[in-house]
Amino acid sequence: MAGAQPGVHALQLKPVRVSESLKRGSRFMKWDEDSSTVTPVTLRVDPQGYFLHWTDQNKETDLLDITYIKDARTGKCTKTPKEAKLRELLDVGNLVGRIENRMLTVVTGPDMVNIQYLNFMAFQEDVAKEWADELFSLASNLLAQNMGRESCLEKAFTRLKLQTNQEGRIPVKNIFRLFSTDRKRVETALESCNLPAGRNDSIPLEDLTPDVYKSFINNLCPRSEINQIFADLGVKSRNYLTVDQMTEFINNKQRDPRLNEILYPPLKPEQTQLLMEKFEPNPAMIQRGQISVEGFARYLISEENSVIPPEKLDQSEDMTFPLSQYFINSSHNTYLTAGQLAGNSSVEMYRQTLLSGCRCVELDCWKGRTAEEEPVITHGFTMTSEISFKEVIEAIAECAFKTSPFPIILSFENHVDSPKQQAKMAEYCRSIFGDALLTETLEKYSLEPGVPLPSPRELIGKILIKNKKSHPKPSDGSTKKKLSEQASNTNSDSSSVFEPSSPSAGPAAAAGFQSILKSFKSAIMGIVLMSIFSKSKERAIAEQKQTVSAGFEGREPLCVCHSVRRVKRLTFQPVFVCDGGVGSIISGQFLTDKKVGVYVEIDMFGLPVDTRRKAFKTKTSQSNAINPVWDEEPIVFKKVVLPTLASLRIAVYEEGGKFIGHRIIPVSAIRPGYRYIGLRNEKNQALTLPAIFVNIEVKDYVPDTFADVIEALSNPIRYVNLMEQRSKQLAALTLEEGEEEKDTKEADPGVENPSEVKSEPKPVPVENGLSHTPSSAAPKPVSQISTQPQSTGSTKPAAKTEDLIQSVLTETAKRDGKKRCLSSSPEHGASFFEQELANLDQDSGQKLSELKEQQQQQLLNLRQEQYYSEKYLKKEHIKQSLSGFREKLEINRSYVNEVVQHIKRIQNDLDQEYQDKFRRLPLEIQEFVQESTKRKTEDGEQEVLPSSSSTLEKLMQKGAQSEDDTEEEKKD
Repeated sequence: MAGAQPGVHALQLKPVRVSESLKRGSRFMKWDEDSSTVTPVTLRVDPQGYFLHWTDQNKETDLLDITYIKDARTGKCTKTPKEAKLRELLDVGNLVGRIENRMLTVVTGPDMVNIQYLNFMAFQEDVAKEWADELFSLASNLLAQNMGRESCLEKAFTRLKLQTNQEGRIPVKNIFRLFSTDRKRVETALESCNLPAGRNDSIPLEDLTPDVYKSFINNLCPRSEINQIFADLGVKSRNYLTVDQMTEFINNKQRDPRLNEILYPPLKPEQTQLLMEKFEPNPAMIQRGQISVEGFARYLISEENSVIPPEKLDQSEDMTFPLSQYFINSSHNTYLTAGQLAGNSSVEMYRQTLLSGCRCVELDCWKGRTAEEEPVITHGFTMTSEISFKEVIEAIAECAFKTSPFPIILSFENHVDSPKQQAKMAEYCRSIFGDALLTETLEKYSLEPGVPLPSPRELIGKILIKNKKSHPKPSDGSTKKKLSEQASNTNSDSSSVFEPSSPSAGPAAAAGFQSILKSFKSAIMGIVLMSIFSKSKERAIAEQKQTVSAGFEGREPLCVCHSVRRVKRLTFQPVFVCDGGVGSIISGQFLTDKKVGVYVEIDMFGLPVDTRRKAFKTKTSQSNAINPVWDEEPIVFKKVVLPTLASLRIAVYEEGGKFIGHRIIPVSAIRPGYRYIGLRNEKNQALTLPAIFVNIEVKDYVPDTFADVIEALSNPIRYVNLMEQRSKQLAALTLEEGEEEKDTKEADPGVENPSEVKSEPKPVPVENGLSHTPSSAAPKPVSQISTQPQSTGSTKPAAKTEDLIQSVLTETAKRDGKKRCLSSSPEHGASFFEQELANLDQDSGQKLSELKEQQQQQLLNLRQEQYYSEKYLKKEHIKQSLSGFREKLEINRSYVNEVVQHIKRIQNDLDQEYQDKFRRLPLEIQEFVQESTKRKTEDGEQEVLPSSSSTLEKLMQKGAQSEDDTEEEKKD
């Protein structure tokens, strides 16, 4: 990951843990201000931390999904009863201490605007505080917000067990309500588990065990695609996978290939055995080192197989760079619940925005026009409502660091033109924020050009204020005197209307606010440097706000990566690639509670070059939303330029186009392999049952020019061994010419001093790229001889050549052996030695000459075959060219004939038209034309009008007749 600190990431996220006091439950008074009712309840949380549920005196249970809880409060920020009737029912008058310290307000809702409040009152203050802290810890747990498929199914099972009737039994109608896609299928699944299937029936808690529930799910939603994957991995005739097969599957399919093999080594068989023991239900198969299809399916839905690794949910970015080099999750017009023309303003919006992970909020400050002269926040020159500036500051101080410790930037749009109200603003910031407010520059980071801003880690727990400071210049001395008098009347030492002062602290307060303005300037510098993109790109990112924000799958701040300048320094970027039958949508489970067809769409959001809307769409399933299976072509995203900003969106729709659910996942956090992807609603809230089963492959995009470098880095030992092997082959194939000449002299039997021939022959090169490299002590095996394969030719000549090489090496070895034997026997004469050596040299020379001749003959045959094959190919090419030329010639001929016929038709039409027009001419013109034609004919020129005198006479006669006819008609 870009910017991550080196080394294996140590997960800081804590798993879900429910305290014993929440499991046992506590007594509360639940009150509702709308209905003015008070109900004694017992508040509990299930052991897995899925639901907050309460039971009244009639043993009726209500529950609330903890992931839908946005906040849990106690103290002055809670709701308190205002009606006298409620206060009387709660016995407020007899309570000891402050009533708000006993209140517990649970904030929930589908979004930031439509907020609901559940009000409880504890009997002790410490109980209310414990429940508020524990509930918020459970609700903000990122692991719980991104639970795997196994936890989702367990969550549905927990819901059924909590929603019991007064007899403590599970109503069957609750099962129909939870799995309401196809009632007939639900009844069949219940009957297969020997459970009552009538709508008015109920099931004892002890009968619906976890194993029975899993069997019910398998019968309701059979998974044929899992069986197919299981069969493809193993032997189709067997119903199990061995440890080695399972290890190969995990390392090749489920492991991220981008991980370093030293820091994140592949799984070993003994580790796979532990996994199989965890998920295989049959003990006998565990002892044999096998896993069944049921155990395999349990592994796929487990938390170990989630689509996002837990370390990606945790804070894994390097937060030590300057503040200006991070994208910051920001909010515009934070106070508005609707449009900026007539929408309502709410203090609660600041709480919800900060709780969702936002680190920069906007405060539009205006002068209050009440008698108290309190500054307000609103959208100027519109019909939006006003809220108190002080209440907003209190809300920010309350929720500033509940979900993230990193600094908060308050963007002041300051329209307050009253020194007194500006002094109040400064005083509220100093008194409410306290030490969290950054009022002085840090020692290492002075506000000078070239000095970088502090890092987010150095500003942990700090609040920065961004505010513009104006210095208007009065036009005359009277105005300046009037302003100074106004400032003195408020006990301040202010030099301008826009420079604040405190009514109680005098010059010290003004100086303090000036130091605050320094922090404003620091923040302004950070925001300016943060503008990496142009305005058009900022708008594009704003349009995709849901995609970028939802990619973090939780409430962490959107400080996701460094600037584009730093990212560009990286040579290779992660890329999402899906090809070769992977990266496809395989199936879906419990997608909707309607019996309709469904389909899936895939989008990619990021930089303009990476964005692909509706890049892929599956076919629509036939009235099956429980377990549709798609056999589709995989979707391929070949290269993602900036994966740290890219997000993949998988959306499911009904056949009519109605939205069902979606999931948005950062590309840099996607795990490859077979994964379940749980869906979320349009508000990014997790849905319990709907899920998509996919197969993903993630690779690093590497240009072809760097392929060898990446291969060397990925496996350096193999690369070094391969280089050594290649160097040896190259040395064997490229001997120096001096050694060749020397070896030729040694192999010549006609040398003058045969006794001086060395006993260790040098490698002798052979034509056509073959060479021999016998060792000094003994001949090498044939397998160690480096040869260069011939480009063409049959395998038989090559086999003969290898046999001949082997015989030569054998004879050479015999010669060396005889030399050593003879040298060790002093009783033999020198003449005998010389004779034997000469014979051996002569034999080896003959063998070498035969080898050369044979190789030359083979090379000649190869060249002849190549010549004849090229000649044959040329002939075939000429034949094809001629046939194509003949076809084109015939086409051209037919086309020419058509053109000629068309020209003739046009000429006939023109002649006919000419004759018609000539007949309509007056007689004088016809005579003139006739005389001109005769004159041209006499001069030997070509006739222009009629082609012959007979034709012209006929035309003139016809013209005369037509003229007579016309005169007769006039007479009549």
